[in-house]
Amino acid sequence: MTLIKKILLYFSSLWLFFIFLCIREIDFNSFNVDNWSAKQLVCDNLIAVVSLLLAFAGMSIVCWLKNNWNVSGDHCKKLVEVDSKNGDYLVFITTCILPLLPFDTSDINQLLLIFAIIISFGFILIRTDMYYTNPTLAIFGYKLYEVSFELFERSNSRSSNHGINNNKVVVERVNVLCLDRLKKGDIIRLQAYDDGLDEIYFAKLRKSV
Repeated sequence: MTLIKKILLYFSSLWLFFIFLCIREIDFNSFNVDNWSAKQLVCDNLIAVVSLLLAFAGMSIVCWLKNNWNVSGDHCKKLVEVDSKNGDYLVFITTCILPLLPFDTSDINQLLLIFAIIISFGFILIRTDMYYTNPTLAIFGYKLYEVSFELFERSNSRSSNHGINNNKVVVERVNVLCLDRLKKGDIIRLQAYDDGLDEIYFAKLRKSV
């Protein structure tokens, strides 16, 4: 299930590519033909229609997954460092989406090459755990951060003077997606994208201190 969720999130990131491809491939002259039929219109704009359906599927996947992203619970963490990674959205667009648009979809070899590149990009992004740099999430308002928060762990040693356990501070650094703007000192709730994943979390701002 973990791998399936990664693949679904990557596929949804191609929503913009399919929209761009639909706009490029649609033949507006076919609408001006006398006695046109819906069947003929689809045939004349097959690539555009398929691209539009795939774009709709990608957006629907995000809507479906988003239902599981409601962060709740009382387990909160205080942020000690916050770095914005929203620039990764633009990097994804410029490296994974825009380079595919110049390909000629009327050429079967180039069309197959597009699919091969999309599959290769997906394999690399999923294997390197970068599948969440998804520009579709930015459209939904999600901001990408790399944050650090404090954890308190009990040490096994006991204080010789007080006879109590000592606490040691451990700083953990993770990537989070959040609808709120985060800054140092904020307290957030966290929810993993999936129980088997620790690369990305969804966060919800609780309060600032």
